[in-house]
Amino acid sequence: MQEHPQEKKQAAQAWRDDLRKQIFDHYGRACRCPGCDVTEEAFLTIDHVNGGGTKHRREVGSGSAFFFWLVKNNFPPEFQTLCYNCNCAKGHAGICPHQQKKETHNEK
Repeated sequence: MQEHPQEKKQAAQAWRDDLRKQIFDHYGRACRCPGCDVTEEAFLTIDHVNGGGTKHRREVGSGSAFFFWLVKNNFPPEFQTLCYNCNCAKGHAGICPHQQKKETHNEK
């Protein structure tokens, strides 16, 4: 039987929270997509600027393992903060609607 399971669970959560704090202290606490104003930390995630996130997460792990990799590798510059909506849109369509709208507006 595991001793002090609640304390171990709390310690693990504190470690994950600290990793997340370090990540967003470095990459920012707001979605970097032009036209998006999301700052609620619960809605923020880290984006692979040049794509390839699925492959990279298969290599290093996802969630806390990915965050640990970012810290261990001194916060590589090819990552940015996006909200989940912008990150999903970018992943599925190749561009976020905010960015697409801005580019269309600039063409006029």
